[in-house]
Amino acid sequence: MQTDCRWPDRGIPNHESAMVPLKLLSYVRQTRAPCVVHCSAGIGRTGTVIAIEMGIRRFLDGRKVDLATLIKDLRKKRAQCIQTEIQYLYVGRVLVEYALSSGEQLSNEARKAAENFLKQYDSKCKK
Repeated sequence: MQTDCRWPDRGIPNHESAMVPLKLLSYVRQTRAPCVVHCSAGIGRTGTVIAIEMGIRRFLDGRKVDLATLIKDLRKKRAQCIQTEIQYLYVGRVLVEYALSSGEQLSNEARKAAENFLKQYDSKCKK
C-alpha cells in the first residue's frame, strides 16, 4: 500500500489528510508484508508516524501514554525524531482522537480533557 497525502516537510498533514496515519497503521497491523516508513530525512514525518504507532500500542496494552516520555524513548532509537512543535502536538492530537474513538472506557475527566484539547488544537490549526 502506498499512501500519499499533503504533508509538508517539518509540518503536519493538511486537514483532509490528518487521519491518514491511522488508516496506514491500521493497514500495516492487518498485513504480514514488510513495512517501510520513510520521508526525506527520516525523522520528521517518519518519526511522527512511528510515534503515533508507539502511542497506540501503549494505549492498547493498557499502559499510560505520556507524550514526552514516548518521544524521549523514540529519540533513543532514532535521534531527532519529531522535528517541530506542531509535529509533537499533532502526535498528541491523533492519539487523543484514537483514544476517543476506540470504544475504550475513559473517565469523564479524561474524556473532557481530551475533547478540550481537540477543540483548542483544531481552532489553533485553522488560524
